[in-house]
Amino acid sequence: MPATAILKLSGLASQVEQVINKTFNNLQFWVIAEVTNHSHKVATNYHYMELVEKAPGSDK
Repeated sequence: MPATAILKLSGLASQVEQVINKTFNNLQFWVIAEVTNHSHKVATNYHYMELVEKAPGSDK
């Protein structure tokens, strides 16, 4: 049975960022999506949103 690797969240985030930068060569894009959920944390003035891409002509 193979050993289970342990990876901190910060390490995972760093690896994901490296893959995205390598794949897209630091290009910038506009992302087309719809907001399905929004919450605002008043104490920090942070906004959290869930984004989805719906099928054309559908609300799914």
